[in-house]
This record gives sequence, C-alpha cells and structure tokens, in this order.
Amino acid sequence: MEFVKRLDDVKIVAKPNGDRQYVVEAAIPLGDLGVGLKAGLTLRGDVGVTYGDPAGQRTNLRVYWNNKATGIVADEVEELKMQPSLWGQFDFE
Repeated sequence: MEFVKRLDDVKIVAKPNGDRQYVVEAAIPLGDLGVGLKAGLTLRGDVGVTYGDPAGQRTNLRVYWNNKATGIVADEVEELKMQPSLWGQFDFE
C-alpha cells in the first residue's frame, strides 16, 4: 500500500434487496486515485463492508466482494494485511 487518502467526492448508496441482502452503488473519481480511465483498462482490487455491534463500538463481521476469507474481526494485524491473490478484477469498457 503506497498511501491512504480520504476521498471527499465518493458517492455510495446502499439499498435493501431482499432478506439480509443489499445492492451498493459507488461512484469513485478514478483521477483522485491517480488512475486514468481508458477503454480496456483492468484493475484488481476488492471492496468490503464492516458490521458493528448495536452500540457501534466493535466490529462484529467483515465481508468483502471477492475475498471470502474475511471472517476475522478481532485480529487487527490480519485485517490490515493486503492479499492481492484474493482480489477480484474490475474491467472498464
């Protein structure tokens, strides 16, 4: 990981979609990440969500789109480890 940067222009909307499911739409300005968009561009990565306890104090569950080995919630060292072999592929047309 080269850097961590707050992106103020990201737009994320989560909508319920059935029992215990939802659809997430995210608009992320690629230029803010230093990526130029062009047809045929392929990037690797993952997106995920953390679920907290009712008090909002502790993380109870981590779920990622592609990495299915994400059940660890109490081991911060594991949560910070980047695992590119478990990432998915984003294709741009």
